[in-house]
Amino acid sequence: MNAAKPLASIAASPRKFGSWIGGWRGAATDLLFPPVCNFCGDGLEASDGQPILCVPCVERMRPKSNFLCPRCATPCPEIPAPDGFCPHCRGMKFAFAAVRTVGLYEGDLRLAVLQSKHHQHESLAMALGRQLAEVVRAQPFPVPIALVAPVPMHWLKRLYRGTNPSETLATSLAAALRLPLASDLIRCRRIMKKQSTLRPGERFQNVRRAYAAHWNYNIRGAAILLVDDVITTGASADAISKAFRRAGAAEVYVAAVARGTGVP
Repeated sequence: MNAAKPLASIAASPRKFGSWIGGWRGAATDLLFPPVCNFCGDGLEASDGQPILCVPCVERMRPKSNFLCPRCATPCPEIPAPDGFCPHCRGMKFAFAAVRTVGLYEGDLRLAVLQSKHHQHESLAMALGRQLAEVVRAQPFPVPIALVAPVPMHWLKRLYRGTNPSETLATSLAAALRLPLASDLIRCRRIMKKQSTLRPGERFQNVRRAYAAHWNYNIRGAAILLVDDVITTGASADAISKAFRRAGAAEVYVAAVARGTGVP
């Protein structure tokens, strides 16, 4: 029989002891509150106590194409153009350098995004944020991220909706990747027309100079990760990236849950 470990040894290895306590708490939580997928509601064998998606849901949300444009995340032929860009973004002068997404804005992923926009489903937004973090971890950006920031919402719209899904996504992603989060790094200066109701050219005009980086942050030379729920034309991400650039950011990357491939 193994001798009991002295208290001094336990104190000398706090990480191991802490992980044992964390595992015990997680097991107790799963026993009292059985974990379920935050999208389909199916039961899960175990969880870490955080919002999560089941494996079948994650599989259905992934893009069917194995090759996505590294710049705008649009599905494209496996043999990219010499410049590395796809037909969708070739010729576009985006202020952001690359995009990462969970999948396309269709099917279950579209339904999950729409549902996560409501404050009563913030746990689903957190689960999607964690899944997006897994994508970023698997496909890291060329430059280490210094700060994570969500696409902002005008304060009146935020008050009306009761939540900003992009902020919830960014909070969850930053926690999963252990990156600093600045929820107020960028602000929306005016109420705009809904992007989904506009044509591509109108979308860029709608968001022109609509965002400004907060003066309280020094982001000169930093690489910023902008988080949103959906990216389609890239107009909003481009406008915010330009604001970051004006404030001195060296690079801007985008992480969005879904990639829209069509506009009205």
